[in-house]
Amino acid sequence: SFNYSPPRQDMVIRSSASQADVRIESSPLVSRAIIHLDMKVPADLEKRSRGIADTVMPVTMTVTLKQGEPVIGFETKVENRGLSHRLCVLFDAEMKTAFNFADQQFGSICRPNRYEKEMAWYEQAAEEKTEAAAGQPVNWAQSNAWQEPPISIEPCQSYAALSEGERTVAVFPQGVREYEIVDGSVIRLTLFRTYGFMGRENLLYRPGRASGESIIETPDAQLLKTMVYSFGAAFVPAALNEARLPQLAKDFNSPVEVYEYARFLNGRLIFSQMETVGTNDRELSLLESDGNLVVSAIKQAEDSEGIVLRLYNGRHQEAVGDRVRFVRRPAHVYELNLREEKIRELPVVDGEVVVNPIGHCKFVTLLVEF
Repeated sequence: SFNYSPPRQDMVIRSSASQADVRIESSPLVSRAIIHLDMKVPADLEKRSRGIADTVMPVTMTVTLKQGEPVIGFETKVENRGLSHRLCVLFDAEMKTAFNFADQQFGSICRPNRYEKEMAWYEQAAEEKTEAAAGQPVNWAQSNAWQEPPISIEPCQSYAALSEGERTVAVFPQGVREYEIVDGSVIRLTLFRTYGFMGRENLLYRPGRASGESIIETPDAQLLKTMVYSFGAAFVPAALNEARLPQLAKDFNSPVEVYEYARFLNGRLIFSQMETVGTNDRELSLLESDGNLVVSAIKQAEDSEGIVLRLYNGRHQEAVGDRVRFVRRPAHVYELNLREEKIRELPVVDGEVVVNPIGHCKFVTLLVEF
């Protein structure tokens, strides 16, 4: 339940082995491809070790293209009927790279696709996995200095990407934030993984000791139900820092919500507004910026009437600043610390505030008083 470890006798099932039923829906604004697969998977670990795929797992993938949006939307509906397995989606970036990029709390992080020196244990384990599967002690597990050896599965906040030259490919998860780079060119995003015990002994990725209480069963963690997972992908003809992945992730994860009417207490009555002549502005905004920094938060100040605006540098190893323009001229703009204590006042010129360049993974917090 803590992290994934493949079985020693594994079996990989790919959707390309199943017959796909494809339906296309299209309009001037939105186009969708609905792809249905009846994938055959092993019923449990015992059948997986014997290479038997005897259980049908229906999967429906909806791929959505919206006019003017650079991110392709995906929705995967799965009726899970197999035990102790993992479902992933793979994106081939068609580029060979040594490093991958993902975001963290206030910026980006660069990781090697494979820790060659640290993961030398894996090849040794693969050579001796037959002996280990038989329950015999293995030399690599006893001599290895790692209590929990390093693996290539990594976490992210809102995107994982590969970039080479003027090409960047990114995946934007909205469920499990777990990814892995395969062969230096494929982003493998985890949708879900299931397990029957809190931990097992002598796992491939955590040999010897149990990875938790191995005697505690977790039947609900087998996820034998219908589930829906959403994520996105973008193929950008630009280098990493010019691809604006943090901004794309923000836009994708924070769509505009529009309501014409709402049901009252889930009843049969529907209340709607009377038709009136529209007198509101076609556009109404609090502020805008050049978009170099990423907006992390806009909130009411804790101890004053002002508005707190937090911006961070989402680019990789590049200092960058920004200009923030307010629709209504503020009386004062202050730089704050995280306790919302004033550090210094910033000059406001023609309703605009200049934010000086900040470094990699740095952020700045502003208090705006009108």
